Amino acid sequence: MISRCVLSPFGSFYKEDQVRKELIDGYRYGVRSIVVEADQVPMLKEIEKQYGNGYTRTGMVLGYPYGGYTTDIKLKLAEYAISHGIDEVDLGVNIHAFWSNDTETMYRDLKTVVDYADGRLRIAAIAWLIRNSLENIDRIMDTFIRAGVKVIKTNPGGRFGEMKVEHIQYVHNHYPE
Repeated sequence: MISRCVLSPFGSFYKEDQVRKELIDGYRYGVRSIVVEADQVPMLKEIEKQYGNGYTRTGMVLGYPYGGYTTDIKLKLAEYAISHGIDEVDLGVNIHAFWSNDTETMYRDLKTVVDYADGRLRIAAIAWLIRNSLENIDRIMDTFIRAGVKVIKTNPGGRFGEMKVEHIQYVHNHYPE
């Protein structure tokens, strides 16, 4: 499954025609989802009307990548995504709270967003597999399950470290649903 994202801080320097080409190519090549920043949603939806293929989902980041937004801001962004017909959001979890051993804060934040979306928006939480031990992955996944998260993204992208096959296998074997 391939997700096409235009989220790099270096991508911020792209001219609009370059971003537009990336989005069009995502539909042409039939990627599973195209994920953009909130300010690019109108362009994405415009391009979807012309190039939509019935397969590629529209996505938006929400608190990407560290989840450092307040829950209220995440709810406003979720409302924005829903009102614009976005299919899914890549939800940045409050990883600072998690690494501070405050999984309850991370849980409440996740649960509030998941409950607000109430099936109107697919929530894909960023699991940060590349930066965590297997023990921490268990804690993250248990928190996700309690909050009702059904989909994870393994990590926020290549610039944060190397993804390891054993992490993917571990999650697949221990949390198959």
